Amino acid sequence: MADTFVEVLIARKVPGYANPLKAALGGAAAAAFFFGIINWIFFIVFLVALMLLIFVVPNKLYIEYEYTYIGDQLNVDKIMNKAKRKKCGEYTFDHIELVAMKNSADIQRLLQNPAAKTEVVDYTSHFEDRKVYAMVYMDQAGKKIILFEPNEKLLNAMKYTSPRKVLLEC
Repeated sequence: MADTFVEVLIARKVPGYANPLKAALGGAAAAAFFFGIINWIFFIVFLVALMLLIFVVPNKLYIEYEYTYIGDQLNVDKIMNKAKRKKCGEYTFDHIELVAMKNSADIQRLLQNPAAKTEVVDYTSHFEDRKVYAMVYMDQAGKKIILFEPNEKLLNAMKYTSPRKVLLEC
């Protein structure tokens, strides 16, 4: 049997403070450059503001998540500023207990139970109109709830691999 391969790319919502932050850093860099002609300390402030504006801010604000499903394993990568890729997680169906909508009764019971001590990992776009699914994952570190936004093709592939663990929306 050939392995199933599905790939989904989800762009995260850019926060509302992104443009004011970039404008403030740009203004601070311009002012520091102007005053840097008079005093060298302002030139250092200019360099720091410029480095933040070029390297740090785009990597924290412009994020995409890529879900890659191969066989019985879901890999999640984080793509920052469409340039850097970071591996976020590798989840096999041997350790997955349940995949269901985030607002389903089973998932809500786990999320609202303070004694459960579950870690919530969010790989969603933060758009309100999207369907968010939760995956209950158990490994040596404990129980995790992974929030993600699969498309129909990914859900069907997961359901085909493990029909009892994946609860599709009715």
